[in-house]
Amino acid sequence: MLAVATAVAVAGCSNANRHRLELRTPAQSSRFLASVARHGNVEDWALAPGASSAATRVWSEGAAIEDLGARIRREGGNWGCELAASSFRVGSVGVFSVGDRQSLANEAAISGAKDAQIKAFYSDILKMSMADLRELTASVCPNAYLG
Repeated sequence: MLAVATAVAVAGCSNANRHRLELRTPAQSSRFLASVARHGNVEDWALAPGASSAATRVWSEGAAIEDLGARIRREGGNWGCELAASSFRVGSVGVFSVGDRQSLANEAAISGAKDAQIKAFYSDILKMSMADLRELTASVCPNAYLG
């Protein structure tokens, strides 16, 4: 009985005091983005005092990075990677217009995506910078053409 109580107490303490990775530098920003996109766990990280602008930016995009990475892995298949990559390619050369998004959404629908899935993808995509979308797509979709 004492052994069980001790094990529960130690497990509870280790969860409460678990070590979080520090997010401060641009290099750490890239690791954060790739890790969260691939595995979806923002809670493993903490934004450090005096963090760089890149670290602050990806931290603010954390929920969208986590959601989009999980969405691509879970339901996106080829159309999810293509939608993310195409969105980056189009959005990186100018304004990412409603017309652009509709054209890409139509291509995703032809590939089997449902309207609700496409809307959920764009809900996340529009919350992040194009550079971060590129890095996320490269992390989750290693064969995606990012031009």
